[in-house]
Amino acid sequence: MREVTFSQFLEEGRRHYPGPKWNEHVNGWLAQQSRLGSRMIVIRYEDMLRDAAAVLRRVARATGLPHDDARVEWAVAASSRETMARIERKQGATFFLRRYNVTKKFAFVQKGKAGGWKNVYSAEDRRRFAAYAGKTLEALGYERAGSGWAA
Repeated sequence: MREVTFSQFLEEGRRHYPGPKWNEHVNGWLAQQSRLGSRMIVIRYEDMLRDAAAVLRRVARATGLPHDDARVEWAVAASSRETMARIERKQGATFFLRRYNVTKKFAFVQKGKAGGWKNVYSAEDRRRFAAYAGKTLEALGYERAGSGWAA
């Protein structure tokens, strides 16, 4: 498996990844909402950043898992960006390097901020992604106009 840029991935798609495109995968799940009702929970990254404990409680209620304050606080702390980055610094990203045959070192744990992609992907990449995933992004509550992902 050779490394490809996001631009190449968007342009050549199936050559680099045999599965469905992101929007096809998500649309498949979104199509099940009416059938699954409250058993299906859509969680946005921004919601987790805003209030991870509230999202975790919602998931726990839906799945019937215990979710007292102590458990929720522990889970949020154990999976925080800071904790994950500390583990990555200590253990490295060797799992990802081996699993995906990546030859270049990279940080799996990123900055943990919404919208960071705006500084990573080119305007052309955002345009391409918006062309095939725009309706899915809108269905998930992301606005096309003024959001920057279609710029």
